[in-house]
Amino acid sequence: MKIQKRHVLMASLVLALGAAVYLNWQFTGNSDMLSVDASKKLGEAQYVNGDITDETQEAGIFDSIFGGDDDKSTDSTKETTKGEDTTAVKAELTEKQISYFSTVRTDREQTQSKVLEDAKEVLSLSENSEEAKEEAAESVSQLEKLILAQSNIENLLKAKGFTDVVCFISDEGCNVVVASQNMDDSGSLLVKDAVMSQLDMGSEQIKIIQI
Repeated sequence: MKIQKRHVLMASLVLALGAAVYLNWQFTGNSDMLSVDASKKLGEAQYVNGDITDETQEAGIFDSIFGGDDDKSTDSTKETTKGEDTTAVKAELTEKQISYFSTVRTDREQTQSKVLEDAKEVLSLSENSEEAKEEAAESVSQLEKLILAQSNIENLLKAKGFTDVVCFISDEGCNVVVASQNMDDSGSLLVKDAVMSQLDMGSEQIKIIQI
């Protein structure tokens, strides 16, 4: 069932997604590859008993990712439908690629950890209503699922031979950054299989960025 209204913390949760988009743009240098407009999403969020409006209110920012299935993104053992015996091209990363993956992953983790820390602090404030706290707790849970899905996707692809991977999930899609040396004709299929095994989205919502 789609959730029509979000309250406390949605600005922070949207910020986490927006930060992922920003980091993607910062390190790839190509804003055309982004799957969401961070500033638009940030403008849709309000704190404390404010509604999420427009597109987010209609669809629910996380429902389009997880499809209302609590187990969809958390089971790293889900089987892919194609390419199960296929592996990526073996490759060694350049120094620039190593630096990119290390930096962007660290920045992403710091951003998301800060969001969760702030969220839990708000949950502990006694002046917030029980309803607001319940909705905030649900939003935090969804962000934790998103973080786990990121990890699962990256681990699945590394198991398939990708030297390193980093992904950014938004309510409109998933950007997956891989080393160009790892990609051949089957690389795209491997990436899309991994993403769709964890998230409820179509292949057209998955963007592969080679560095």
